[in-house]
Amino acid sequence: MFFGGVTAAGAANDSLSGDWTADTAHAPQRPVGLRITTLHIEAAGNRLAIVENGATADGAPYSLTFNADCNGRVNGIADSPQINAAQCWRNDPRTVVFKLIRDATPIEWRTAEVAKNGQTMRITTTVTDSSGKETKSVAVLLKK
Repeated sequence: MFFGGVTAAGAANDSLSGDWTADTAHAPQRPVGLRITTLHIEAAGNRLAIVENGATADGAPYSLTFNADCNGRVNGIADSPQINAAQCWRNDPRTVVFKLIRDATPIEWRTAEVAKNGQTMRITTTVTDSSGKETKSVAVLLKK
C-alpha cells in the first residue's frame, strides 16, 4: 500500500503508524481546539501521511487529510475550512509536534507522544485565544 509518499512497509515499523481512536474513558474535562475521534497515520522517519476525523470546539464534524515532512517546513492542507497548513517536527521516534495554521495564523499546537508499549498516544493541545491566554488539554488515543 502506498499513501502520499509513505510506503506501508516502512510505516509499519514506526510507532506513530496505525489506526488510533479516542479513549472516551480518559477524555479531557475541557477539551480545547479540534477534538480528534479517529486518526490514521502512516509514518516513515520525518514523513507523515495523516487522516484525522473529529469535532470542532462547537461540535461540528471535521476531517483533515494531509501529508507532511516533519522538518519544520509549512505543509499546505487543501479542502479544510478549519486548517490551511501545518508544520511539524519529530523530536524522537515516539514524539511529533504540530503547529496548525489557519489564514497564516497559528491556531493550535499539539504534541503527540506514543507510549513505550506502542498502544497509547497522548496528545497535548494548546490553544491561544485573542487576548493571548493559553488553554491546554490532554487527549488519549488507543491503537486499534
